[in-house]
Amino acid sequence: MEIFVKFIAGFVTVVVLFIVIAAMLAVPVMYMWDYVMPAVFGLPEITFWQALWGTLMCRFLFTDSSSGK
Repeated sequence: MEIFVKFIAGFVTVVVLFIVIAAMLAVPVMYMWDYVMPAVFGLPEITFWQALWGTLMCRFLFTDSSSGK
């Protein structure tokens, strides 16, 4: 039973850390976009979820996935 409780505690910790890291990535992107883009280019403001998915998409598209030199 103790192993199960440790597993659940670890799982909850990972989920909470994921949420905190996602917020730390998405919130600055959302505020920077909402401050600059509507005023300069007339684009609409974005939501937290749009900022999060946009950040993740850029991470996947623009990072080097090769492990070699």
